[in-house]
Amino acid sequence: MVPIDGKRSCLIVEDETLIAMLIEEAITEMGLSLLGPVSRVSRALDLLKTNTPACAVLDINVAGEPVHPVAQLLAERHIPFLFVSGYGEAGLGADLPKRRVIEKPFAIQQLQVAIRKLLEEGTPTA
Repeated sequence: MVPIDGKRSCLIVEDETLIAMLIEEAITEMGLSLLGPVSRVSRALDLLKTNTPACAVLDINVAGEPVHPVAQLLAERHIPFLFVSGYGEAGLGADLPKRRVIEKPFAIQQLQVAIRKLLEEGTPTA
């Protein structure tokens, strides 16, 4: 779904307020509109019922709950996404789709480069 203002949107699933604000800043500087941030897996799934973002930025562990259902749905819908996590790639586990992981803490520019790459390359097929 393209937002009314014509901008592509990016879903943010992050339960740490300061990190969510940093992600918001990175995304809005890029000219994308925001879908979220949301701090609960259930809320992200609700948003995805009626929205199709251009991309998504997901924390691996959201308020003590794994983000797996959101990642699976995004992968099924071929929506590109990446993870931000203090766990690094070790936090992915075997049951999460393999995607890029930006380790916390990160610089805004680092995240923006990764999001631009997501939007240019789309979703991996593997």
